[in-house]
Amino acid sequence: MKRLPLALGATLVPASLATAVPLTSAQTTAPPEQLQGVYVSGGIGLDEVAAIKHIAAHYPLALEFARKAVPQNEYMSDVKVAVKDHAGKTVFSATSDGPFLLVKLPAGNYSVSVDRHGEPNSAWWKSSGARTHGCFLCGRSSDAKPLVVRESPCKTAFGSGGTSRGVSAVIFAFAALIGSAQIAVTPVRAAERALALEQNPPGDIPDTQVFLTYTSPLGFSLQVPEGWARTERRDGAKFADKYNTVEVTIAPAAHAPMAGSVADHEAADLLKGGRAVKIETVRQVALRSGPALLIVYTSNSEPNPVTNKQLRLESNRYLIYGGGKLATLDLSAPFGADNADQWKLMSNSFQWR
Repeated sequence: MKRLPLALGATLVPASLATAVPLTSAQTTAPPEQLQGVYVSGGIGLDEVAAIKHIAAHYPLALEFARKAVPQNEYMSDVKVAVKDHAGKTVFSATSDGPFLLVKLPAGNYSVSVDRHGEPNSAWWKSSGARTHGCFLCGRSSDAKPLVVRESPCKTAFGSGGTSRGVSAVIFAFAALIGSAQIAVTPVRAAERALALEQNPPGDIPDTQVFLTYTSPLGFSLQVPEGWARTERRDGAKFADKYNTVEVTIAPAAHAPMAGSVADHEAADLLKGGRAVKIETVRQVALRSGPALLIVYTSNSEPNPVTNKQLRLESNRYLIYGGGKLATLDLSAPFGADNADQWKLMSNSFQWR
């Protein structure tokens, strides 16, 4: 399952895009292997809500969780969500990390079930290739509206900036209309499954590792581990040792990327092009070379060319702007490897020349 955290959520609700945001392709704990789908969950704070709003148009199913309270309704998290296809097979299952959950699934007919602390509800949802919009509203009290689909926007935090009001008990809002933007529900290929984590992951860079300064004709320098295989490219370079990689890509850019735009562009491209990617956080950081944006994510590795084995990886992606150019620095290692100090050394060693 592919998961975008917002912390850009609590996992998307990656925590705040400006500070920390989890986006979805894969979870910290690998989801059940029979499940598929791409999802983002979070929404703690205004920055996360804004981040989710930016990317919501890419997800045909948007769920909002809130409960009635005084003086205003309150958001909820830890809501169990399950989606089954027309044959009754569970194709998506997750527990929300915040009040919002965005889900991307292939076109088809689905039943959506939600449960929080023993308060279940469900409804049928049809996803087709056409543009659709509508809402699911449900509540357990006598004055709550039944779970329905209707051709009108929901008054949810997506559109109004606050929690839905007037519906008591628990609210699960399916808002396929975010503001005035309609969501195109189009078939997508099944997401690659997130691999189970290794019990004893390889990939620790030794504390005694020697680092050398690599100077690129593209106008940057970086300290890299001595002895790693180097591959030169027209737009950068890659250094690798088994499943450990350091990769730098240079591209022209008119300005530095902003935290609010990462969800629409860099993070979205990463989720689309990566292997079972799950974005944990998106935040601003200060490197010795200057300010940068950091995307923390997990993904599946490329198959080993000899054994065809794959591992679950954890990665730090730094977006570093300077002089009309954007450097994308990727540091990757098997999930659980202890490379924090070495990654800090390498990221801080990056310099424009």
